[in-house]
Amino acid sequence: MLAVSHHRTKLVVPPRVLYVRFALGQTVGPPGDLATQIRVVHQALSLLELGPNPDEGSLEEVFGEQAPP
Repeated sequence: MLAVSHHRTKLVVPPRVLYVRFALGQTVGPPGDLATQIRVVHQALSLLELGPNPDEGSLEEVFGEQAPP
């Protein structure tokens, strides 16, 4: 899941979430910034490889930060 609002996402408890610090409606990045948009999508997809067992809670990551080991 790509998310802008930490508070609202905590209520849903998705198994994987990538928080982004972009304006609402620009979840993958600013319009026309293809390089950033591609980086966001790649980082979000990388969470699928690290996905935890759903019983362990959410795997959370912030765009631009390293994935947990």
